[in-house]
Amino acid sequence: MAGEGILYHRNGNILYDGKFKDDMFHGFGKYYDKEGLLYYEGESTDDKIAGQGTWYHETGDVIYKGQFVNGRFNGYGVQYYDVSGALLYEGQFVNGRFHGSGKWYLEDGQKFYFGEFKHGKMSGVGQIFESNSLLYKGSFEKGRFNGYGTLFDASGNILQRGIYQDHAFVGEGYTYRTVVNRKVVIISSNVFLVTMVLMKQDIMTSFMIYVTLAAIHLFLCKHFDNVLWYLF
Repeated sequence: MAGEGILYHRNGNILYDGKFKDDMFHGFGKYYDKEGLLYYEGESTDDKIAGQGTWYHETGDVIYKGQFVNGRFNGYGVQYYDVSGALLYEGQFVNGRFHGSGKWYLEDGQKFYFGEFKHGKMSGVGQIFESNSLLYKGSFEKGRFNGYGTLFDASGNILQRGIYQDHAFVGEGYTYRTVVNRKVVIISSNVFLVTMVLMKQDIMTSFMIYVTLAAIHLFLCKHFDNVLWYLF
């Protein structure tokens, strides 16, 4: 078979509607499951999904739109959350996983991570966001802070800068200092580290605890003029 054609499942529902070459799916076409639901629309080569195409959820919503090789997400593409249809990721894929440069979003549309990926995990240079504000910028390995990086507060001020290993700060770094009521206020990175290591909290929870403690610290400095407060 060559040219345009339609192939059916044994139950009578359409299996494929598109172009053929040498009795194989070749060119643009639409693939359907046994229930007659469209799950792929795009290019094929020698019976294999390859080229530019769109993958659909059983509800009809788009799951992925981009490049395919051997039926898997490969190359540049855009992936969406299954239920809401919100943007999940845009960037490079290798064998169905995030790999290369990409942007990862939360389901409510907020930025989460922009940077490099390896085998589906944050690895390389990237940025983590909290409520669309930059939280961390630096090196990652296997989804964790590893290497040189900088931690920021919600206002964009630097909290810490230095070397990290599996989220823990291990090298020389920057300690945030400010002045309140003519007193030097020192907020050490140790509170953040104790939260993560001893309390075994994840990075986002640890950061929120750290910021809360820092806010309490600054409040005390403003309202108790005769005391110099240190938060370690």
